[in-house]
Amino acid sequence: MAKTVTVIDTFGFFFRSFYALPQYLKTKDGFPTGLLTGFLNFITSLEKKHDSDYLIFAIDTKGDTFRNELDSNY
Repeated sequence: MAKTVTVIDTFGFFFRSFYALPQYLKTKDGFPTGLLTGFLNFITSLEKKHDSDYLIFAIDTKGDTFRNELDSNY
């Protein structure tokens, strides 16, 4: 049987989680936890909604990449 792979745009999801969740999600010391909460909820929902054999969390490197050559707006 064929294996399935799910690829996650990690920084894109972090950005989305940070701004989508309420800013009041913080530890008692005031450290914001919305991004972590969103990420954990997302992974849990992936497990329930998709039957993937593998998860890949893609992250861009620091600095310019081939995408900058393809699109100057990147």
